[in-house]
Amino acid sequence: MRVLKFFIFFSVCIVAMASFSKAEDFSASFDTYMTKTNSALKAGSANITSIKMLIKNYCSSVLAQQGFADNTFAYSAQQSVFVFLLCHNVAWTSSDIAGFSSVNDGWFFKLLTFRELGIVDRDILNLYNSGRVMPDYCDPTRDMDQCNLSKYISKLFTTIINEYVNLKQPSLYGVTVADKTDADLELQANDFSSEYFSGLQICDDSTQRLYPQTCRIMKGYIKHAGDLLADVRVFDVPTVLDTDITIGTCTATDPAFNLFLCGLYGDKSNSLQRFLNLSYNELFYYRLFISYYTLMLKSNASTILNIPQTSVNNELFTRITTFNNEFTWDQEAFSLTLRMMRDLYAAFPLHIWFLMYQEDLEWVGQQLTKIVTPLYTLSSKLKNVQQP
Repeated sequence: MRVLKFFIFFSVCIVAMASFSKAEDFSASFDTYMTKTNSALKAGSANITSIKMLIKNYCSSVLAQQGFADNTFAYSAQQSVFVFLLCHNVAWTSSDIAGFSSVNDGWFFKLLTFRELGIVDRDILNLYNSGRVMPDYCDPTRDMDQCNLSKYISKLFTTIINEYVNLKQPSLYGVTVADKTDADLELQANDFSSEYFSGLQICDDSTQRLYPQTCRIMKGYIKHAGDLLADVRVFDVPTVLDTDITIGTCTATDPAFNLFLCGLYGDKSNSLQRFLNLSYNELFYYRLFISYYTLMLKSNASTILNIPQTSVNNELFTRITTFNNEFTWDQEAFSLTLRMMRDLYAAFPLHIWFLMYQEDLEWVGQQLTKIVTPLYTLSSKLKNVQQP
């Protein structure tokens, strides 16, 4: 019963994201999913004696469930990069995570292992004093009991969200390919303006109305926004951008649904709904792991951490407090990031429209100057029409 209680939190954070669905249908799917997940976690928790075994039980429990979905949203461990990277590093293979095969095959990952992701925990003081290489406490071939998960699991989550933002934000500026030739920039600028302004292409010379200033500014935005893609380390950017999501579908209940690709590029000018779903899916499984980890330590810390009973209370307090603090900071940063993305999504097209409007006003002014002199001349002649 104690383990069941921590699942109540998730209904709050997910229902807020699922307000576009029928509440009663969502609630039923959520309750069923959490009941099954809870049972799986409890069934595998009896004989856990190390942190590595704890992680493996978490992985086997959440990956055994099919998740829950509506036509517009999905929550699934098989579609979570956080779950994949965590579980892949404790000896999970491609065949163990069915439904996410393209990711399992390394198809858009450049970094996969804990070491590549910077999750390395060594006793730096002893390393400095002894001059010899100290063991990596987060090495997944070890029991990982001394690995400071409270720090490194947070690092894994924030890395994933940062990567998502760096992949998604350029698309809000119109970036659709990684190339930066002038022809590519014009094509992307035209695609953006056509999407938002009823087919109008601001850089197309064949159109009757040209917007050279807006076109130049827009290409500059796209070029600089594309630089964000250089900060993406975990994913292979050209592969991600070149993958056609239309080969599947962005309907969440469809068997071919890919939350990663649809979350990043399934929404154009409609909303950020799918990106929010992608991000909250990661937050959900990150929070689920924290809750499971802390509950397991509270019930059997001495055995799992492999420390003397006299040290349990201090170690337990340190780890749980650190984990809770890290999650609080991560959640605040996460919320701020999503607000920033929503503001950019809403404001940038309006900014481009104002640039076009300003250029239209300038164009009208230029046309008026061509007729103002003849009008003044005509006015002068009309006033003096009777003079010889």
